[in-house]
Amino acid sequence: GGSYLARYEPHRRMIEEHANFWWMQGEKDFSLTIDQDAYPIYSGDINLPNFKDARALSWKEPTGVSYEPVFLGDHTKEELDVLYDTDDEGSPEAAVIDNATLYVYPPNPDKAYSMRLYRYSWTDNPAQTTTVTAGGDDLLNFFPMALVYAALAWGYELELKDMQGAGY
Repeated sequence: GGSYLARYEPHRRMIEEHANFWWMQGEKDFSLTIDQDAYPIYSGDINLPNFKDARALSWKEPTGVSYEPVFLGDHTKEELDVLYDTDDEGSPEAAVIDNATLYVYPPNPDKAYSMRLYRYSWTDNPAQTTTVTAGGDDLLNFFPMALVYAALAWGYELELKDMQGAGY
């Protein structure tokens, strides 16, 4: 049962593994908790089950109107743990995603700052062909043969065990 498009789901993933594309972009707003530095990506306040990669992170005062950038991914968690004391307070300056958790520095936010995570997420195929014909899916609208080629490569590799044919 189900849509014939569901058969292309693993092939869509094969395409999206190669790069971050415009149809995968999105934003997620959430708030920091006072004195909390760790925020799980796939649950809790962020809760992005299809998260793939971060593009940028910004913050603003809880009642503010303008966002400020947070340096995201420029350092490792180990480096930031050395640069900041465990009791440092203040507005977000840097962040890193480590093991599906977003860590914010300084590690003790002094307010419930409003955050905006710009991200890439894995996408699902539309459930109905009417979504495709109505212009709702960029991969299928602009690159319909990409799914066919991904399916052929999958068939050559997994079913026929022909790596040369899959590479072509």
